[in-house]
Amino acid sequence: MESIHLKGLNGVRAIAAFGVVLFHVRTCYGYFELPVPSVFEFGTFCVTIFFTLSGFLITYLLLNEKETGSISVKKFYARRILRIWPLYYSYMALAVLSILLFDRHALPGSIGYYIFFAPNIPMVFDTTLPYLIHYWSLGVEEQFYIFYPLIVKRSKHLGRTIGIFSLLIIGVRIFLFAIKPEGEPTLALSFLLFNRFDCIAIGCLGAIAYFQKTKIMNVIYSKSVQLISWTAIVLFAFGMYTIPTAISHQVISIFTIIIILNVSTNTATIISLENKFFDFFGRISYGMYVIHPLVIIYLSKIYAKIIFPSDKLKIASLYVLIPSLTVLSAYLSYELLEKRFIRMKKQYTIVSNSAEVRN
Repeated sequence: MESIHLKGLNGVRAIAAFGVVLFHVRTCYGYFELPVPSVFEFGTFCVTIFFTLSGFLITYLLLNEKETGSISVKKFYARRILRIWPLYYSYMALAVLSILLFDRHALPGSIGYYIFFAPNIPMVFDTTLPYLIHYWSLGVEEQFYIFYPLIVKRSKHLGRTIGIFSLLIIGVRIFLFAIKPEGEPTLALSFLLFNRFDCIAIGCLGAIAYFQKTKIMNVIYSKSVQLISWTAIVLFAFGMYTIPTAISHQVISIFTIIIILNVSTNTATIISLENKFFDFFGRISYGMYVIHPLVIIYLSKIYAKIIFPSDKLKIASLYVLIPSLTVLSAYLSYELLEKRFIRMKKQYTIVSNSAEVRN
């Protein structure tokens, strides 16, 4: 098995995971009988960061595998199953038990979509199950990777293929936004909003550019482009600047892939994310993303029995307890469940990344 090292990727994962958790702490104030404040979009952008990172890493590993001989599609699927499915279905079982305890009327509902990796469909039709809403992004990734390894294996001009695919989706999205009537988005537009194949594809293009050592890498590696990308991400994170909704996640993907390429492959990166702190949280980031909604729900049941002297104290405690309990739960999940399957995954791995966790 060939091993490559792409540094800093766990740092990107850690930032995205904490961004999602903190975003949901803020949006779930209502569960704790607190007034719901306005929220920044960074939490939704963090999911886009995950999409972009996934496309980059998987494409780079597949291209290296292809260079060694030929891509084994069966082994690719085995790796995905062993990494994603154990926690996916374990958490789903816990979520269903929790629904039976607190929201029995919601079942069976759209449970079939969750079982067969199509949880983004209930998002389109507003029929999501409690505690499983965030699963939509996992469904998007699994759907994208159904055919993607075959495309990488057989395509002679992968960059052109992925580029045209991305532009078509973005073009359709902009068109649908342009003709969108006042009020709720159309069904077609809702489907595109919860099916961000183009964001994953932007990550794929970044991997292709690096693998083929294209001239655009000189631009991406420049300090000015790095600075612009980090500044833009920070501005968007704190709501100091907004992007037109029709292209917001695609713009975030572009800045994200620039950051990913620099922290992982550029020896002159202006910001390094390679350290033990980020490495730890990056390794458990999949568990943090999956498990945190139940942490919030069960903590809200406990808080319902506690009288706090002030809302400020209650809010402060949430920002300490929810991330802490999420990290603890994710760590236990990684050590007691996920790690066993990661070890099994190695027998199906042809080219590995030493920092690979989620993918």
